[in-house]
Amino acid sequence: MTTKTPASWIVWRLADDKQTYGENAGKVIIVAQNGEHEICSVVYDEAHANLMAAAPQLLAALEALHRQVTKSEGAFSWPNVYARMVIEKARGSK
Repeated sequence: MTTKTPASWIVWRLADDKQTYGENAGKVIIVAQNGEHEICSVVYDEAHANLMAAAPQLLAALEALHRQVTKSEGAFSWPNVYARMVIEKARGSK
């Protein structure tokens, strides 16, 4: 697994300039909010691009919920077990 890209991610629409971007002109990509890293090249479905851009915040929210559920319901409650599986998948652990 590669290292985590810093910052939040955003959807960025490429300029509608065929000379510069060719067939990708006007399409969307995912970039770090600071603009320093391209996370994902062209994404053809903007709804998927929005979901992908939200991934870092979604993972952080799930990890926070996981910690709370562990405190209140224990490590082996079904929501916590499922959350742990999803977190491990997102982190590339399993």
